[in-house]
Amino acid sequence: MRLAERGEADLALAEANTPKIGAFGLSRANTRAVTLWAAFPTAGVFIAHRQAPFRSISPLHSYPVAWGHPKSGTRQLAKDMIAALGLDITKDFSEEPVTSPTIGLERVAAFKASAYWTSWPAIARLPQLQETDARLKQVYVAFTPTRAEVGRILKRNPEMQRFQIPANALPGQSRAIDTVGVWSVLLARPDLPEKTAEALISAIVAAAADTSDPLLRYSTAEATRDLKAPSALHPAAEAAIR
Repeated sequence: MRLAERGEADLALAEANTPKIGAFGLSRANTRAVTLWAAFPTAGVFIAHRQAPFRSISPLHSYPVAWGHPKSGTRQLAKDMIAALGLDITKDFSEEPVTSPTIGLERVAAFKASAYWTSWPAIARLPQLQETDARLKQVYVAFTPTRAEVGRILKRNPEMQRFQIPANALPGQSRAIDTVGVWSVLLARPDLPEKTAEALISAIVAAAADTSDPLLRYSTAEATRDLKAPSALHPAAEAAIR
């Protein structure tokens, strides 16, 4: 993002909860990077073993939790979410370190982690992973923050939004479940030529309308229009969402 601000990179993909994203007013208001388009949501969800004896955040104090890669936006989402509930993921929970989604799922399957905090739609490939690894058939979507917790989280974190994971999107999930998350956005250098931006947006919109990819299909004009507290939109984006 810093490269985009300085005009040394045309584009940058960043999440709303990254402290360096001035586009969402979290660190500095004088950012020069502009919002080009909504990329995809990062909607938090806990994955747990079928035999896990809990379905809420509170009991996790007693069990190791895999919060994700130390530098990931998903882990930052967990940190902000848990802080809104008056807790600290590094002080109030024991942690099972993981550096990739596959390792996180393997830790849960082997009972080395009670739950793995990840995100939708990034975890949408879980059914495919289960087909190739029998150990993962014991893993399923267990829970998200409660309705009351979601309210507290959103009140403290204005960059977050409420998301819904569709019913049957993941194994063991027969109903739609609500959670919190942030948008990943495509930022651009402020002087990115309008014709270049228009071509990029057109390509993204066309691909999103003609794909089953769970990430790309969210990259729409409606999502861009509804982004939470975005920076100034690139003129090409403003024209595209009218």
